[in-house]
Amino acid sequence: MIINGECGAFSMKLLQCFLAAAMQKEWVQKVEMDTEA
Repeated sequence: MIINGECGAFSMKLLQCFLAAAMQKEWVQKVEMDTEA
């Protein structure tokens, strides 16, 4: 949604940070574990 511009305009630098974080499998797993607790 954010990448496709559906949530408004974000800076390209911020979008690149989101994409980099999304590619870090262990970061995603930690967030999923934290939200389940």
